[in-house]
Amino acid sequence: MDATSSVDGNFLTRYLVRREGRKLWGGVMLCVTLTYLAVEFGFNARLLDVVGGNVSPAAVESIERWGRCLSGFALALALWPSRFHKAEKHSWGIRRLVMSIAILTAVTMTAVFVLEKVAIVDQLVDHSTLEARSEAVNLQLLQQAFISGEIKLDGLKLDVSQPVKPDVKTFMATFPFLVSSIRNIEARIKDQKADIVRRELRDNTGMFDKAWRGYVQSRHDIERRYNAYVSAVNRGTLALNNIDRNVDAQWARYVSKLARYSWTPDTVPNRRWGDVRKFVRKQGLHVADDWVPSDREGFYEAYRQKVESSVGANLNIGNGIRLPRNLTFAQFVARPETQKAWKQALGTPANMTVRLLDSRDDFDAEIYGPMLETRVSDTVKRLNAPAEDFADHGIYEREGRAAYRAVVVPPISLALSLAGALVHILKLAVWIGMMLTGWVYRNAWVLMGALVSFCGGVLGMVGVLPTTSITAEPLFAKVIYPAAQADGRAGPLVAWAVRSTIHLQPIAWPVFENVRVNVLQGFNFGVE
Repeated sequence: MDATSSVDGNFLTRYLVRREGRKLWGGVMLCVTLTYLAVEFGFNARLLDVVGGNVSPAAVESIERWGRCLSGFALALALWPSRFHKAEKHSWGIRRLVMSIAILTAVTMTAVFVLEKVAIVDQLVDHSTLEARSEAVNLQLLQQAFISGEIKLDGLKLDVSQPVKPDVKTFMATFPFLVSSIRNIEARIKDQKADIVRRELRDNTGMFDKAWRGYVQSRHDIERRYNAYVSAVNRGTLALNNIDRNVDAQWARYVSKLARYSWTPDTVPNRRWGDVRKFVRKQGLHVADDWVPSDREGFYEAYRQKVESSVGANLNIGNGIRLPRNLTFAQFVARPETQKAWKQALGTPANMTVRLLDSRDDFDAEIYGPMLETRVSDTVKRLNAPAEDFADHGIYEREGRAAYRAVVVPPISLALSLAGALVHILKLAVWIGMMLTGWVYRNAWVLMGALVSFCGGVLGMVGVLPTTSITAEPLFAKVIYPAAQADGRAGPLVAWAVRSTIHLQPIAWPVFENVRVNVLQGFNFGVE
């Protein structure tokens, strides 16, 4: 017995562990690792809610940025012991140690934040085929239809009733990635695409509310423009009605100006008539070239033209178009210029006439409904477009790239988040062991082997636990999973990891969500 213990002890101390002692920095690592795990657990719970639900691409991109930050910190945290060891070896002070760790963390987080996007996601998107982008656009629609419960596939029973279970969320998040290897799976919904898109848009009540608010706001803008028009008309009418009175005052000022030179309109010398015309024109009265200083009728006509021109200028809306006077509000709204500006503000088709509407139902029937059908038609056209249109510089290149990104980002984000959690759970055990016994792993290779074994062991163990029925469904077991295993984009290892994750989340998500709600006080990582 003693011999065996001696052999085991020699093996452990020679190959696996070494005595580090109970170091203060081990307690620091323990506390920071525990804090990181709390944030990572909360993030994973919120991430699954987002990528496994019917949310906008902007929401996925927003939470993905959080994921890259956490991945960067996880790697930096794994490198912290090297700073502590160096500080011990060279007798660094606290200030230098803290600065070293801060610089290491900042550089590592920045590098991971950039490289995870550029070297992984962007590379996958840049090298995606046009067929893959076309499939991704359709798979997104299929995913949304699954999540909303609008369609069902034979041999795959999914309970999407609220609240959606963690295993269903995980499957939904990875569904486009898993089934992307099955050719023409979108053909199953070929005849339902328009109905699915229409229902998805109709069910998005936030979109209708936003459109209605936009209509009300734009109507208020039109009303303000009409009020400004009425004010201009009223000012013009007042000016025209006062022409006789005001022209007399203008003539009196003109006569007073001549009196300074001891002239009257009838006594201005002929040689000075041109100077008088210039003076009168500077006052905005464009008298004729043959006008004489005593011509009161010509003076009156020039003043009348000045007033009418000023009134007309106030009704000029550009491009040589001048509004007529006395338009009612309805007539003002019906003007082509008003219609063009209003339709541009609302984003309605050019051939639609926008009317004054007072109820949401009327708005739905006359404006939102037709706009919705136009959007449905455009979306279905994109869904059915040939693969060539999704190639670089193709009509739908941007949409294809965005869809492919939405297919690959959720499984990558989930994988990195779970990997970070599993790795640092083991690291937490290491630091606890160090503080209790003083023993730690011998070197990085031992730690790497332990991490791989731990992660593989956890996924392997949960993969056989009966935590979900999804992977036992005929369509998954006989079609989706084998196809993913055989596909070059996934392969046996990735397919197995995804399947095990579906089994893991029913166990992990309740714990993670409890941490998010109770420890992180419900922090939602920027996604409502």
